[in-house]
Amino acid sequence: MKLILITGLDGSGKSTLLSRLETSPKQSSHAYLRVPAIEPEKFEQNKKLYQTSLFINKLNHYADHYNAPSLKAFALFASMLLFKELLKELENNSIVFCERHPLIDTGVYARFYSDKMNPDLLSHTLRIQLEKEYSQELDYLLELFTIKKIDFSKGKLYAIFNFMYQWFSVGKKFNISELKQLFKIDLPNKIYYLKAEPGTLIERLNTRKTLEAHESKITFERLAPFYDQLFTEVKTEVEILPANSIKDLDDAFIKLKDVYFILQNG
Repeated sequence: MKLILITGLDGSGKSTLLSRLETSPKQSSHAYLRVPAIEPEKFEQNKKLYQTSLFINKLNHYADHYNAPSLKAFALFASMLLFKELLKELENNSIVFCERHPLIDTGVYARFYSDKMNPDLLSHTLRIQLEKEYSQELDYLLELFTIKKIDFSKGKLYAIFNFMYQWFSVGKKFNISELKQLFKIDLPNKIYYLKAEPGTLIERLNTRKTLEAHESKITFERLAPFYDQLFTEVKTEVEILPANSIKDLDDAFIKLKDVYFILQNG
């Protein structure tokens, strides 16, 4: 199985490219993995994965609805923690295209969300409600932790938040070697990075009903250099694709489709 990552900041065109590839003709033995907005229907045969995917999607919804960056941080982290198990369900495919990856995108977005992972920022009432309603899903996420020294004295959700806060905000562990220790996963076989100007990204995102906490020109200007920094650490091949215009995205689609057929026949 070859894993191909299509990544970039929000509004760069990742979802559009994946959708175009997924609906293009003459495709076989391939799959698409999207996080943090997971497609749970793809994992219905695995009850734990299915239920936990629904839980993560619900947290994403709560985060947007209540404008709660701490819940968004949790959903992002949980989806990356789940990534390896989701990928296992797709391993019979010759090619998997993924939107975001634990060793790349976590190291970028956690720099914005790290201070929002403070467990004391989470509403006590909401924490108790979520722990009661999603106890099994939280248990499953905790099973996936490769680092077992976690304090449960204040509950499961608090424990995960506190772990995230200690790892990213206090420990500032963002580089690939540290993320490998956390997620126990390999890099993709190939990385395509859709690169666009922050102003262009915001223009596209402004067509949506709501913007997430990190979706601002200032934040994008801050986060973009971290992709470049991470790419200097990877040994896998990285290709930068311009994504400032519709023509750029059309060209990216043609390139990716060509690569898909090369891989399919290779």
